[in-house]
Amino acid sequence: MEYKSPVPLPKEESERVFTEGDPPAISETLIAAALNSEDREWVERWIVLLSQHPDVGVRKTAAVALGHLARLHGSVSSPVITAIQALLKDERTAGAAGDGLDDVSMFCRGK
Repeated sequence: MEYKSPVPLPKEESERVFTEGDPPAISETLIAAALNSEDREWVERWIVLLSQHPDVGVRKTAAVALGHLARLHGSVSSPVITAIQALLKDERTAGAAGDGLDDVSMFCRGK
């Protein structure tokens, strides 16, 4: 398997994918946004929304995206943390949620 860096899209196009795309496209677009967008709050709003997506893969990706935001920005808001904490209750998403929250603990200390 070869790593492929997700290509960032403009916000409007990302939002279209988030609302109309298939789960793999949503996940790829969310990771690209978390890694590349300067607008942390915008990405956080989508993480909160997508953490409730019917597809388990998208929910797991929301947790991974939280970890990226914590690492890159050194700060995340409490609503996004709460949304990912809710994923700890589902064994299918608990591992990814735990990893994302660990990243918050590691990279957002004292912020």
